[in-house]
Amino acid sequence: MPTGGTPPYTSLWSDGSQNPELTALSAGQYLLTITDDNLCALTFQFDLSSPTVWVVNTDSTQLTITDAENAYIGMRVQGATPPYQFLWYKRSVATDFLRLAALYQSSGPYQLVATDANGCTFESEEWKAR
Repeated sequence: MPTGGTPPYTSLWSDGSQNPELTALSAGQYLLTITDDNLCALTFQFDLSSPTVWVVNTDSTQLTITDAENAYIGMRVQGATPPYQFLWYKRSVATDFLRLAALYQSSGPYQLVATDANGCTFESEEWKAR
């Protein structure tokens, strides 16, 4: 929100939008001109880059549950922007990884959703428990 100058303020982005903020932007250069009621204007330039593409490698398509407290699926996440947060789903219901073993009597499916520091998400394929 602008301060100083004489309200009201108008916003004009390089794509023609007059909203005070833009969302769902692609990589590229964006210019924002803010003008006050006296027609005093300031222009700001924003350069957005694309994050690195997600790469998720697993060593299995099966979630291996060894006992009531241990389960395993080998996974390596690369790309995007660390740190990552992980949320496991069983039949589209969020659950913590420790509860997966207790819930595995019905064989799945399980899915992992990883979120990076920018809020970008990766959704894995579904796995079945064995």
